[in-house]
Amino acid sequence: MSEPIETAGTIYPNPGEDEITLEFTLDKAGTGEILLYDAIGNKIEMPGREIFNAGINRIQLNISQYAAGTYIIKVKTDSEIVSFKMIKR
Repeated sequence: MSEPIETAGTIYPNPGEDEITLEFTLDKAGTGEILLYDAIGNKIEMPGREIFNAGINRIQLNISQYAAGTYIIKVKTDSEIVSFKMIKR
């Protein structure tokens, strides 16, 4: 099995306060997960598995419960990883 391909996605608004939108394109439809990491790389709890479409995906996330700071968000499927850098106000 080959390693997943990593690409960058778009996030808005960024910085965000209560809700953000992740926009990204995947080559294949499939099941994956959304992972959130703080600035030093600690994994933070996020919702479970998601179903993603081939092509453009848009996902809204409520971020109001997180402290102000910088975070990395990754959308991970078996074949792709999309990364985002988020600033929470």
